[in-house]
Amino acid sequence: MLTGDCALDLPVRPAGGAPEPAPFGPPELALRPAVEILQFEPADQTVARSIAAGRFEFTHRYATQRSRLTESGIEVHTCEPDTFTICEDEPLSAAVRCERRYGLARGDDWRARLESVSEMRADAATFRVSTSLRAFDNEECLFSRTWTFDIPRDGV
Repeated sequence: MLTGDCALDLPVRPAGGAPEPAPFGPPELALRPAVEILQFEPADQTVARSIAAGRFEFTHRYATQRSRLTESGIEVHTCEPDTFTICEDEPLSAAVRCERRYGLARGDDWRARLESVSEMRADAATFRVSTSLRAFDNEECLFSRTWTFDIPRDGV
């Protein structure tokens, strides 16, 4: 890349006798809205093993919550489990599945929900990734798309 006559000029504080710059004040935050917790499930992790198949599964579930913003009445729901699997003596059987569900609702007037599922596996040369996204208005799916792509492992 050629830089030609490019230059970068930065401000310089004079040495000796110059006053210290004013310190930053505390961060400013917006007020948090009042929230009513309607349902809460703490984060959890489970481990499963199939002895006959030699298959191991680890699932991490982030805290699941359904809450209501008191002022607007909007309900928010989240659910985010991640599942990792592998078979004994088969490192290329390793896979991960990440699910995300986010919902917004206000009474019976409207309900919107996004659901995504991403999976990754690998063979000796390639990571294989698949992601799907669906958007709902009440129970009607308004949008659905799936992306798949491969990433060369390049020795990884």
